[in-house]
Amino acid sequence: MGIFPFLIFAGIVMAIIGALRHRNAYRVAWTAAADELGIQLEQANFLSSPKMRGSISGLSVSVETVSGGNNNTYTRYRVTYPSLNMGLNLRSENPFTKLTRFFGVQDVEVGDDRFDDTFQVQADSEDLIRSFLTPGRREALIRLIASYGNVTITDDTIKYDKGKVETETSTIVSTVRRLVSTAQLLTNDQKATPVADAIRARLRGDLGTAAEEVSAAVEPHPDDVDDRILEGETLYLAGRTDDAKAVFDDLAERLPNDPDVAGWSAEVNRPTPSPRPSATFDTDPMAISERLFGENRLSFETNRIYEEEFAGRSVRWRGTVRRVTAYESDHDFRNGPIAKAVIEIATIENDLYGNARVDAVVAFSPDAQRRLVEGQEVTFTGTLVRADGLVRNLFVANGVLVDEKLEQSE
Repeated sequence: MGIFPFLIFAGIVMAIIGALRHRNAYRVAWTAAADELGIQLEQANFLSSPKMRGSISGLSVSVETVSGGNNNTYTRYRVTYPSLNMGLNLRSENPFTKLTRFFGVQDVEVGDDRFDDTFQVQADSEDLIRSFLTPGRREALIRLIASYGNVTITDDTIKYDKGKVETETSTIVSTVRRLVSTAQLLTNDQKATPVADAIRARLRGDLGTAAEEVSAAVEPHPDDVDDRILEGETLYLAGRTDDAKAVFDDLAERLPNDPDVAGWSAEVNRPTPSPRPSATFDTDPMAISERLFGENRLSFETNRIYEEEFAGRSVRWRGTVRRVTAYESDHDFRNGPIAKAVIEIATIENDLYGNARVDAVVAFSPDAQRRLVEGQEVTFTGTLVRADGLVRNLFVANGVLVDEKLEQSE
């Protein structure tokens, strides 16, 4: 045998050995994942791809390798549950779903801009699906799609197609447990409703109230992953760092490779950078809004960017007053009495959420309340103290209304 045929033969042998090693590692990872999840592994040999099936918390689970077009092979997860009997088909908004809507494909809007811009929803009854998609379910689904992306939800199935073949045990376990948790939320009304008050409080910028509400709601169901993630994040943003750390340390043991859990676990365990107050006012709310919320960032990523780049920055912004509330004592700004205003400062384009509104939650002195009229445009100054990535709120302390006419006359 000449040198060149020998090299070709040796290359083929090495490729076969490499492929067998990879397949063995793949099989070992799937075997370990099936054992940890307590489900059955099938077809776990060198000539076929492994597949696992079984029941978790009363729901049917399958994980398998699928061959798609263009020689693309990937992992498909399915969680199957008793039919909701609503004709439900829910998937993330993308250029294709927007095109199908142009040709008359149904898209039910539930009245929540964040949810409506994130998902295309089809169902037999618009009234029924709006009632079904409670605030807790909407938030869980928004989180799921932000973390995992290619998810489709029907009357009886959550399906997630990973873009590649999964070979890490911890990722398989984390993904299955996250999908099972969301499926339980869809099928159990008792788990779908308790966090609604907490979500409403967070949307209106009352993080202290939201933290108390979500902790009370989660207490009877400590194993609900979606609600626990919401709890830990809300506790952290409300300044209860130690409580948030306890939540995410617990979740990290059960879902070590879940994007939300892993990201927030790192976030709550790292030292918080010291704010770097700016000497001049930031006058462009659009720029900071696009930096923090304009891409498909998970909320912990928004928090990190905020703390590293914007914490303590002085701002001078103009916006439209949406809500004003008087507080004798306020947890979020740790003072009182104050007039707390929610002011719309920007609308940005987001690939995941569509047109996304950004609000500033501003603490003013009580005497400013009479000048804060809903629907009115105002200019204000203050200091950035917090960013809530999930609902796109920026918290501004020491708010002062600016009389622009007086400035111009001086």
